[in-house]
Amino acid sequence: MTARPPPHPNAKRIATPAVRAKILAVIGRRLQPSDRDEVMQKVYLRLLLILDDLPVDDDHLLALVGVATDGKVLDHFRGTAVREARHADESAAADVPLSPEAVTDQQRVEWAALHEEAKKAEAEGKIEPEILRWSERLAMGDTIEEIARDEGLPAKVVAKRMSRAQKYLRARWGRVSGVAGAIIGAVFLLFYLRRPAVPNIVPEAYVPPPPASTAVAVESNEERLAKLRNEAQSLCNQQQYEACAAVLDEAKAIDRDSEYQPDVVKMRHAIDNANRKPRPPKP
Repeated sequence: MTARPPPHPNAKRIATPAVRAKILAVIGRRLQPSDRDEVMQKVYLRLLLILDDLPVDDDHLLALVGVATDGKVLDHFRGTAVREARHADESAAADVPLSPEAVTDQQRVEWAALHEEAKKAEAEGKIEPEILRWSERLAMGDTIEEIARDEGLPAKVVAKRMSRAQKYLRARWGRVSGVAGAIIGAVFLLFYLRRPAVPNIVPEAYVPPPPASTAVAVESNEERLAKLRNEAQSLCNQQQYEACAAVLDEAKAIDRDSEYQPDVVKMRHAIDNANRKPRPPKP
């Protein structure tokens, strides 16, 4: 009987509660419970495929788990969008009457796709040249009103002609591709999801800066004690021990505990040593 190979050392690491908690934290409330379980399985499968390359450090491992989970969540959203577009009804792709006032994002995307078919139809003499020209402008986001104004025609006339051309080109393209509605739907979803968001910037009201304060800054005890110790240290370094002791006494009057500071203890010791030395006789 063949013995089983020992388990991979990293297999236990990805099975820890910390890894599971990290996956759940990244997923959050973005997915339904059933979808969440599916994504979790895909994350674990991904980790199993790279067992040999997992980071040694546990913090780096959790960071990798977070990145892998976020990627699988995005993959799930993309797959859902494609599946919905694939089963979309062709008539639901963009069967919205053209409005003279505006062109929707979905209509822009459809006209961008139908414009390519319009080139072939115009070359075959199936549509008028202006239909090709107008379809390009609609794909660029121009409105029926703008096109009508430039052409010197009533907006209703242009809208009616383009609605007929839209149905003709959609049917013509659908016969060739067989999946016109699905493709248009998928392209629209990708266009909409990837469109950069425009920040809603609200100008802030001007608030004048407060007037400069004329109050004199009050020195805290800690700041005063620090200055006195520095001054005393300078005097002791110059062997002016009496002056040094006077400054330390001033600090002691503010805070008796300042005497227990290491530098103050050293200075007091130096002052005592200096006082014990015999003074030279006066002439």
